[in-house]
Amino acid sequence: MLAYRNVGNYKKELEYVEKVLEINLKIYGEEHKEVAGNYNNIGEAWYGLGNYKKALEYGEKALTINLKLYGKNHTAVAEAYGNIGLVYSNLGDNNKALEYYEEAYAIYAKLLGEGNLTTKQVKLNIEEVKEKMKAR
Repeated sequence: MLAYRNVGNYKKELEYVEKVLEINLKIYGEEHKEVAGNYNNIGEAWYGLGNYKKALEYGEKALTINLKLYGKNHTAVAEAYGNIGLVYSNLGDNNKALEYYEEAYAIYAKLLGEGNLTTKQVKLNIEEVKEKMKAR
């Protein structure tokens, strides 16, 4: 599935991840890390297809499950916050994007440190959103 994303074939990725989700829901039920991961991947596929509202819907599902499973201090939660921030940024809602990016950054900084590449990327996303807000 990731192979399809890597070559930009988001429709094919979406097709396969939705099949995996269906199987995982039968095996694990709604509140399981595999299901949360599937929702995250579906959200990323919708993002790649430019359907930000669908991306947001699935990103929020992933976040909700991950928060229930892990609490606030887990990289899966940070990833979900970051993905949702990216969607809001592309929807033009910079306030919401900033809110979600800052949540992601706080978790990554605590768990991985400020020198970590992912933490630095989220920090750059925050700076970009702040620049957009200044320009308006």
